[in-house]
Amino acid sequence: MENDYVLVTGASSGIGQCIAKTLATSYPLILCGRSSEGLEETRRLLSEARGADGADIVWQYDLSDTMGINAALTDLLKNHGAKVQGFVHAAGISPIAPLRMLKTDVMRDIMNVNFFAAAEILKVLSHKRTNGRTLTRVVFISSLNSRVGARGHSIYCASKGALDSFMRSMAEELAPQVRVNSIRPGRIENTHMTETGSEAFTERPLSDGYLLGAGHKQDIADMAEFLLSAKSRWITGQVFTVDGGRTAH
Repeated sequence: MENDYVLVTGASSGIGQCIAKTLATSYPLILCGRSSEGLEETRRLLSEARGADGADIVWQYDLSDTMGINAALTDLLKNHGAKVQGFVHAAGISPIAPLRMLKTDVMRDIMNVNFFAAAEILKVLSHKRTNGRTLTRVVFISSLNSRVGARGHSIYCASKGALDSFMRSMAEELAPQVRVNSIRPGRIENTHMTETGSEAFTERPLSDGYLLGAGHKQDIADMAEFLLSAKSRWITGQVFTVDGGRTAH
């Protein structure tokens, strides 16, 4: 099993990149992202974490093209003779705009990357002819906004709510072979969302009720690592809120 891969989407930056770096010493990885430069940077970070180059596979792909995921991922696994034991969906986009200003194609891209891509990838990985019975655990990176609304993030919130609901159904459908869980991060420092977000979203996290202040990418990566490990063997169908106490009151 140590030769089987963990697939991490969104691995070219942010939380996904941090998750990949955290997992690098335990698993060979399939790194999925849109940016070739970002993916190469991730490979460099993984080499530093391991102290040597690994046998990682780079899958440069724009997950907004959901129609092509099945064929692209199936071919990738076949060409590399690879099987996937774990899947972390950390890819996400979050354009900020009131609903009246969102164009339909933008709304579709948000849903495609944040939700439908996860479903399409899991469809491939749970297919016995493609991946055998290798897949055993799945982690979706959701958002606190799947529970708490946010001005200007209506479709983003909807996409994360869909992801959490999908997770529960997949936990039922794929049990007992596969464990499926979600992580709901609160405000995380130094991610694309917080760097490009609205003033209301990015400023003064303590005044917004974050009892422990803003979080770090490593906080989410550590939870993902736990949910992929044997230490979480009796956990499935759950949403883990990692938000510095934001929803404690």
